Amino acid sequence: MKKSSLTTMKKIFMALGIALIYMLAFKSAGACIRKIMPDQNTMLPFLLRETAGTVIALVLLIVFRKTHLLKCRRGSFKEGFGAGAFDIVLNAFSALIILLTFFGHKLNSLPEILFFLAGVLLIGVSEELVFRGTVFDFVHDAFGSSTHAGAVRTALVSGCIFGVMHLFNLTGSEKPAAVFCQAAAVCGVGIFMGAVYLRCRNLWIMMLMHAFSDFVPLLKTGFLAEGTITNAIDSHDLRTIMLGAVYALVGLYLLRPEKMHYTEPDHGAEQQDLTAHHSA
Repeated sequence: MKKSSLTTMKKIFMALGIALIYMLAFKSAGACIRKIMPDQNTMLPFLLRETAGTVIALVLLIVFRKTHLLKCRRGSFKEGFGAGAFDIVLNAFSALIILLTFFGHKLNSLPEILFFLAGVLLIGVSEELVFRGTVFDFVHDAFGSSTHAGAVRTALVSGCIFGVMHLFNLTGSEKPAAVFCQAAAVCGVGIFMGAVYLRCRNLWIMMLMHAFSDFVPLLKTGFLAEGTITNAIDSHDLRTIMLGAVYALVGLYLLRPEKMHYTEPDHGAEQQDLTAHHSA
């Protein structure tokens, strides 16, 4: 095997290893919190778990010297929202449909709603710091994005790592088939998110998009105390996989040559000309 191939494989295994470390540490923290606070009728354990996940994600970012990824260049917010419009519009429409079912239902208490909102925001922060931050950067180092092929490989591999890590949800699920459907679908979502990130190179945009996409399916859990997060996971089926495939196709479309300036990111202070100027 050529030296370049060995280097590529090493970086991919590093990305996988970091993802595994995060998931194991996050699941362990969650198990400890459940033992201390076994009451599932409050959103506080959820918030504490996501807080722990964010701390773990930040530690990994620091340990592997990826804090420069938190910098963003001028205009990248506009690019991010443009490239991510498919996800934003789809989730906004879904949220509207769900909100229409709230009539006649009693809302959760204000503290519980605030715990929920903070927890969902931290899901976006922690998972993006890991999967579009540290993990993605190792995959990007392996394949680059100076060519169309490199950008596609980076999005595909990082997206699949993101999806496969959701198999850890098997530990708390009553429907293993639903978890496999979720993991397969999230691979597609991960490809899409990777493509959006390559277009904007702005982790803050990715955090907001991720938090919003998790907020929508959990609306009833957080605002009405109907169902649980486990119920939401167990609701995935073949339709979810089909939606994930659509996300993957949209992601690959975002990386089309006429919309990308295939330039490698400058990890210096300015982070100049990282991705396309064009919106989707």
